[in-house]
Amino acid sequence: MATLLDLITGAARLIGVANPGEALDAVAARDALQALNGLIETLNLEHLTNPTGVSRVDVTCTVGKAFHTIGPGGDFDLPRPVAIDKAYMLIGSGEYPVEVIGDDVWADIPVKGVSAIPLQLYYEPENPLGKVFLWPRPAQNYAMALWVWDSLPTYTMAQLNQQLVLPPGYARMYRYNLALELAPEYGREPSAAVVNIAIESKAAVKRANQTTPLMEVDGVPLSGGHSSTNLARFLSGS
Repeated sequence: MATLLDLITGAARLIGVANPGEALDAVAARDALQALNGLIETLNLEHLTNPTGVSRVDVTCTVGKAFHTIGPGGDFDLPRPVAIDKAYMLIGSGEYPVEVIGDDVWADIPVKGVSAIPLQLYYEPENPLGKVFLWPRPAQNYAMALWVWDSLPTYTMAQLNQQLVLPPGYARMYRYNLALELAPEYGREPSAAVVNIAIESKAAVKRANQTTPLMEVDGVPLSGGHSSTNLARFLSGS
């Protein structure tokens, strides 16, 4: 099993920076590790490069709050997610779906200050803390389950000699795509073979993580005069 140093040295070797059988010196290893972490941060934006996909986290809303911050030290104290995939209000023994909406839908809500059981969620992934807007605003301190995008971990210099435990295909994807990241810094032109393997290895990882979507039917029909506002009033007892 390879170490982190083996991986980044292998990437450097693919562009002729490291010689066979020789490890990178401390300065080159630090630079390569920074490039690897930058690569991983970009891969996290692509979602399908992550083997776990999404994870559920349970949080508690604050009554009447216009928005909740999410991230380390925020109202929802957890790693700031790239995106929120879905959400549910946890009321009694029931889990009621909350629609995750985009900019346009959120902007079109004319009155955002009403309070009831939230039916829609809009996420602004600001940095360092994201903002979670709920409509209607929570009428109570409701519990809520969020399904957030997971992130691939980055690495530190203290981990250079640790054994890497990666899912199948990830070491190859990291090595060849890191070679492309490092090439401009050393004025090297990666070979066509390296470029092709970098592309193919990432595509293979995404295919492995791709799930087949299933058709979903809402448990509560909103047709026939049952608007979101009426449903909010029904659920809140008003």
